[in-house]
Amino acid sequence: MFSNMSTNRTLIEKEYRSLILIIQGLSSVENFDQLGAHVDGPLKGLIPHQSFLCGLSQAVFDHFEPLKIIIRNFPSGYLDEISDPATKKFNTPLVDRWLKTGKPQLFDVERDGDKIGREHSDWSRRFDQYDLQNVIAHGVNDLKGMISFFAFYRIPGGVGKREAHLLELLVPQLHVAVIRCIAKEKVIAHSSSLLSEQQREVLFWMYRMKTNWEIAQILGISQNTVKYHVKEILFKLDATCRADAISKALQMDSIKIGTNTDPILELRLADARNGRAAHRGAQPCPAVPERIAP
Repeated sequence: MFSNMSTNRTLIEKEYRSLILIIQGLSSVENFDQLGAHVDGPLKGLIPHQSFLCGLSQAVFDHFEPLKIIIRNFPSGYLDEISDPATKKFNTPLVDRWLKTGKPQLFDVERDGDKIGREHSDWSRRFDQYDLQNVIAHGVNDLKGMISFFAFYRIPGGVGKREAHLLELLVPQLHVAVIRCIAKEKVIAHSSSLLSEQQREVLFWMYRMKTNWEIAQILGISQNTVKYHVKEILFKLDATCRADAISKALQMDSIKIGTNTDPILELRLADARNGRAAHRGAQPCPAVPERIAP
């Protein structure tokens, strides 16, 4: 047996203060790392869950096919078992009942396990097998055709009216934060696709911690050209500095990371450094260390 729950339970002052701080924090979330930090931090203080799942789907009348899944300390095996291998649809009564009622869904193995109908017995067995203990779940079906579903598992002390009321207040804010993260990902991915081939090469050598002068020597272009490309990379990736650009590019797999440095390029750099040092009257450095015969 599952519980549909909607209640106007009054929160204590401390809970309201925590709720306001969480909502304020969610309003500034722009990526899924930041969202995860809120779930594991302030949100866990208000709803002390041990596992978390969020799914985002396009609106479908009678089922949920996630386009994006976010999990925290969640058993991936259980997720595989409740997902249809062909359609990726979630086969879980929690989602089905929420789609029908639009109300928070509660389930506790100890309290509800013996009361569940035969049609859901396999799901209940898997739920217990992965030691999920209990869950409270709720979602949003917005006017733009997107559905989000949030589930909090393994809550000490069980799930009831308090948790249902908190989810009714929190889930709309979580939904907005997730939609914002998705939109930001799309913008960054589009920006990455605008990088030219030479800008991608410059980006790679930025990742290898090369200076503008070194990148110019490697690619056979002027330092001014390198500076121009660096400026364009920062603009297109909406980055504040080189390190920020590299971090965003790594998230988007825009940098092809090699394990070894090309020795020919290293020799070219060493020769260029020697020429620079000689021009300044400094002692040239050897391109490669001399081998000492045994």
